[in-house]
Order: sequence, then structure tokens, then C-alpha cells
Amino acid sequence: MAAPAAAANTLDLRLTVGLVGVLIASFTAGLNEYVTANALMDIKGALSIGYDEGTWLTVLYAAAGVIGMAFAPWCSYTFSIRRFTMFAIVAFAFLGWLSPFAPNLESLYALRILQGLMGGCIPPMLMTVALRFLPLDVRLYGLGAYALTATFTPNLALPLAALWTEYVGWEWAFWQAIPLCLICCSAVGYGLPQDPLHLERFRTFDTVGLLTGVPALAALVVGLLQGDKYDWFESPLIGTLLIGGGGLLVAFLLNEWTHPAPFFRLDILKRRNFTFGLIALVCILVMMSVIIGLPNRYLAELHEYRPLQSAPLTLLVALPQLLALVLVAALCNSPRIDCRWVLVAGALCCAASCLGFSFVTGEWTRENFYLLMALQIVGQPMAIIPILMLATSAVTPAEGVFASSWFNTTRALSSVLGTALVNLLLTERGRFHSDVLVGQMGDSMQVLEAHLSQLQATLPHLGRSELLEVVSRQLQEQVTVLTVADIFLAASSLALVVLALTSILPLRIHPPRSTPAQ
Repeated sequence: MAAPAAAANTLDLRLTVGLVGVLIASFTAGLNEYVTANALMDIKGALSIGYDEGTWLTVLYAAAGVIGMAFAPWCSYTFSIRRFTMFAIVAFAFLGWLSPFAPNLESLYALRILQGLMGGCIPPMLMTVALRFLPLDVRLYGLGAYALTATFTPNLALPLAALWTEYVGWEWAFWQAIPLCLICCSAVGYGLPQDPLHLERFRTFDTVGLLTGVPALAALVVGLLQGDKYDWFESPLIGTLLIGGGGLLVAFLLNEWTHPAPFFRLDILKRRNFTFGLIALVCILVMMSVIIGLPNRYLAELHEYRPLQSAPLTLLVALPQLLALVLVAALCNSPRIDCRWVLVAGALCCAASCLGFSFVTGEWTRENFYLLMALQIVGQPMAIIPILMLATSAVTPAEGVFASSWFNTTRALSSVLGTALVNLLLTERGRFHSDVLVGQMGDSMQVLEAHLSQLQATLPHLGRSELLEVVSRQLQEQVTVLTVADIFLAASSLALVVLALTSILPLRIHPPRSTPAQ
């Protein structure tokens, strides 16, 4: 594959408009996924969709999004970045507009799959244009903008979902993307250069890669996200999806290793900084999945918080990211700073936050989370930007398409893996703590009778059966607290893995420069 044009030495106004258009489009695509997931309860109620059917709305969207992220970079080079990005943005907005009008559940599923595919195609374009068009002196700021899609977007989704469902209408969980998409499409059409078509690439099209890669990713995502619901390998469906998907993934990777024009270049993984970047990205994003979602889940289950009441927690992390990412990018852009130490500091902040959360008790309310969540304002950008800097330093402009495929697919799969792990741990650790507490209470009837006597003194108007219900509720609350604490403790270990790997794997690099540093 011929190398794309090298980065320009200057960044003019027109190109800046195009880059901002791609940036906002990437935000919009990410927000749509997270907002609809947070508003799912209201969407299901409005459309009279049951719980089981409703889970497939997010699962199918996520599976299609991962596929889009994996194969979009190839399409962008074949059809040109400008054409392909504009097509994906317009199609994404149109499918979002149609979704509330779906005549039946099957039609809604189809729309969600198509919109997920288009939404997954957009974020890789941001990394692609940053690596290709940005001058070397400011490339880190472009990577910082890409990092926003991983840190800022998920944290902003809950407040927006609360806004639409509480005050405007559930339809806006789908429609919110339309105005921004129209602006983004105009900006991209005006600002990005028009590359020629490379339709000759179809002569060496990786057909086997497509036929193995698409079902492999779809099967793995669906199996991971629905595994807890169907009791994992106790279900023939989940077993088939995970084992079959894993087998197809192996076949896909073997094909990519030998194909002359692959979607993914495996030889890039030989470069230490790039492979380290992928591994560290998985650890940090899985940990972030816990930090973003679990406090809200805890508050909803123990204190019946609505999304609007939990929104200040995620806003606390989301809004300062706009400034924090710029400052961290400027820090890493200094030749005197070793970005590996920035990564260490960021991982330590994230680990400290998770360790603090592991001391959660049943009395914690939203206010108890603020200080520890504030550590994420610093920790998330200080972790993500050095990872991007280390990894992208290992690729050339000609390899930017492949780097984008690797990074965006890894990013999407990490979010899926994080969700699956949280659901698995909630079930398994919840079952463990429930068995232990019930066993302790059953082994000592005197303890139970003493507890019932205390409750009877506090709540004299309740009968014995009602008191037992109170005990059962208290037991479940304690199980939830212990389970949440375990998951936060496990999440902190992922940051420690990043710390250990940082000490042995990545090589020291200096910020990219168009001219030698002075």
C-alpha cells in the first residue's frame, strides 16, 4: 500500500475546521452509544419492550460498532477519508432519526445494527486524520483530542441521558446526534483534503479476512455481553458464540499474517512500544469501565438514585477533562519530560481512586464519592495520552491506517470486556458473599433472634414476617456493598499491572518534532 501524504508543516484554518468536524463527530458517535444505554429503561418503557429484548438493543449496537472500528480504516483509504467520513456521519444521523419510528422490534434491531456499524466507523477517522494531517509539533494535542472520546464521552453520557429522559423526551436519546452531525458533515466536507479513490485495492481484497473477522468479532461481543445473563458456558448459545468466535478470530489472525493486503498488520506487534500501548490501553479502559459505571449502579441499588441524581458524579470527571487533557498533552510534548513517568503518575492516581472506593460502606452517598472521583480527572488523561504517544511513535505515516485499526478495535473490545467483567463479578462475588452471610446467620440462630429482637424494639409495629423481610433487605444491601468493594479492589490491580509493565516494556521516546528541538 502506498504511503499517504505526510503531515503538513503548518495547520491552516481550513484544515482545522475539518479536523474539528471529525472530532465532534467522534464525540457524537460515542455519546449516542452511551446515552442510549443509560436511557434504556425509559426507551423500553416507551416502546413496551421487555427486559430480555431490551438488552439486545445495546448488545447488537456494540457488536456492530466493534466491526465498524475494525474495518473502517481500510475503507477510509480505499474511498478517501473525506468521502467515507461524510458518508458515515450522514448515515449515522439518518438511522438515529428513524429509530424511534421503527414499526416493530425486529426493525429497531436492524436500525441499531446499522447505526452501530456507522457509529463505529467514525472514531477511527479521528486518529487517522490526527496522524496524517497534524504537524508533528502539535500531533500530541490531536492524540489528546482522540483520548477525549475515551475519557470525556462516557462521563458526559449519564447527565445527557438524564436530561433527555427527565425533561425533554426519550426520543432525543436517538435524535441528539442529528444537529451535530449536520454541522460535522459540513465541516469535514469543507476542511479535509479530497484524496483520490483507490478502488484498485479491491483486486487484492482480503475476502477471507472479512468472512472470518466480522463473525468472530460479532460472536465474541455478543457472547461477552450476554454471558452473565445466560449463565456463561451453562448456555449452549454462549458457549457456541465464545468458542466459535475465538476459533474464527484465530483463523482471522492467521489469514492476516499471510495475506498480501491485510486489514491488520501483525508484524507491527513486534514493536515493543506499540504492543505495550495495546496492553496498557486494555487495562486502563477496563478499569475506567468500573469507575464510570459502578458508583452509579451502587447509588441506584442502595439509595434508589435516578440518573439525574447521579449525574454530578460523572460531570465532575467529564468537564475538567477538556482542560486536563490539554495540560497533559502540553506536559508530554516537552522534551524534558519522560512520558513513561507521566503514565506512572496517572496509573497511581487511578489505582488510589479504586483503592479508596474499595472502603465503601452502606452509608455512602453521592458526596462520599466526589473526592475519589476527582483523582480520575488527573489520572485518566495522564494514563491515556502517554499510552497513545508511546504506541504511535512506533508507526510511520504509511502504517497509520493499521495503527488506527489496532487501537480502535482494542479500545472497543476493552469496553465490552470491562462490562462483561463487571457483570460477572457482580454475580459471582454477590453469590459468594450471600452464601457466606446466609451461612453465618443460619449457623447461629441466636444471632438472628438477637437481630430480630433489636429490630422489634426499633420497629414495634412490624410483625415477624415483615421483620424477616427487613433482615433480608439488609442482607442484600450488605452483599451489594461487599461485592462493589471487591470489584473496585480488582480494578485497582489493573493499574498496578500497567505500572509493572511500564517499568520493563516501553522504550524512552521524545515528542515528535518537525525540526530538531532547541
